[in-house]
Amino acid sequence: MSSFCPGLCRSIGVSNFLISHLEQLKEDCVITPHVNQVEYHPFQRPQELVDYCRSRDIVFEGYCPLAKGEALTYPSIIQLAKKYGRTPAQICIRWSIQNGIVTIPKSTKAERIEENCKVFDFAIAEDDVEVLNGMHDGRHVSWDPSLVVQFQSRVLKGPAYTLDFCGVFHRKTSFLNTSCGQWGGTEERVPVLLVGMEYNPGVKHLTKHSPAYFW
Repeated sequence: MSSFCPGLCRSIGVSNFLISHLEQLKEDCVITPHVNQVEYHPFQRPQELVDYCRSRDIVFEGYCPLAKGEALTYPSIIQLAKKYGRTPAQICIRWSIQNGIVTIPKSTKAERIEENCKVFDFAIAEDDVEVLNGMHDGRHVSWDPSLVVQFQSRVLKGPAYTLDFCGVFHRKTSFLNTSCGQWGGTEERVPVLLVGMEYNPGVKHLTKHSPAYFW
């Protein structure tokens, strides 16, 4: 890492990358991401992705551990909370931690933050962990990264520049912040990051910020 960004960053991570996205990233980049931040809660437990990340030394970090509150009113979770003398939130967070996930609950209330931290003085029995594991139904409470597809590197030519780009492309309207590319004149090539660029198939130019045109 230091050879690429000396003194600038210690680790590089991605978010919402599925296996297909990570495989494409492996082809396009020389650095394996250190962390992948993905939605993870009892209703969304992407174990195949977790196993993939672990096999490649990518830390799996789970956000939305409470499913944006949906898990807090789920009968089985409430029942487990009563059994262990904990809150439903603590059950969800502890379950995530016991599954080996770096868990990042979010709250703006001091009492909730304190509650979320009190999960290291008890353990959920393995049978109950399996009950929680079995709640997975594939639902997303955030956005669904499976709607993101890959395109092979293409060349866009404009009046003065050539733009080579690769990365993640949304099926409907826009580039996502995981796209990457290079542009430059005939002599120099300068790396850039394509972030949030608008794309309209009916318009010939890629973005109002770029002189590039579809060839």
